[in-house]
Formats: sequence, structure tokens, C-alpha cells
Amino acid sequence: MMGLRRGPSCERGGGVRGAGPGTDQGELTMERRKLWSPIMLLGWTIALAIGCAQTPKSVSGTRIAISVTENGFEPKVVAVPAGKPVTLVVTRHTDETCVRDFVMAERNISKPLPLERPVEITFTPEKPGDLTYACAMDMFRGTVRVE
Repeated sequence: MMGLRRGPSCERGGGVRGAGPGTDQGELTMERRKLWSPIMLLGWTIALAIGCAQTPKSVSGTRIAISVTENGFEPKVVAVPAGKPVTLVVTRHTDETCVRDFVMAERNISKPLPLERPVEITFTPEKPGDLTYACAMDMFRGTVRVE
């Protein structure tokens, strides 16, 4: 005759966890925390890294992201307020154009643009109007519209 057998696998703490009566909920909660804590930490780390790695589009109207692609400077026209400091964050994403430098002759600004490295260009436009910038060969251009 077969009967229920009690042994180490049937007693509390033995066998499959959480599979039957006698399992302590505190043990399960602690096991879940041990499992989820590293996963949550990894998730937050990845989210933070992605957020920090992205080039800023615009922060309080003073930082403007400009990309250099196969089409030249993008966007081609950016609007900024007069009389307030402006930072253009220019990132060259291609080696397929002659754009290797950022030149704004009217402001006497010339900066090299290393591949995939954001370059910050800060200035304060005093009066409304258009400021033109270009590559060193003046083949690709963009405009800062001061309002």
C-alpha cells in the first residue's frame, strides 16, 4: 500500500519553493527582492545612460542641437532669442561631406567638428536678424534666426 511519504523534500524549506503549504511568504518576498533588485538597477542604469547619451534638442531655449549628416547641417534654420546666451551643440555624424568645421564668420567663430563628438558653441546674439554658419569650404550652410 502506498502512503504519503514525509522526508526532507516534503518538509518546510525542502523541495520546490512556493509549491505548497508550509512555504514562508517572507522567504518568497526576500527571494523576489534578491532577484528584482539587480534587474531594476540594470534597467535604471540603461535608461539613465540612454538619456545622457542623447544630444540635447533644446533646454530652456538656450541649447540647440544641430546634426551634420549627408544633407549638411540639420536643421538648416534654428530660431533663438536676442540678448540671451545660446549654445549650439553641433555633432557631425558622417564623413561623407566636406563638413569638418563650423564657421560663423560674422561672429569670428571657427570650430573643428570631430566625428560623433558634440561640440558646444556658445555666444550671445545681440540683435534680431539672421546669422549664417557654414563649413570651411562654404558649401553647406545653416542659419541662426535671432528673434
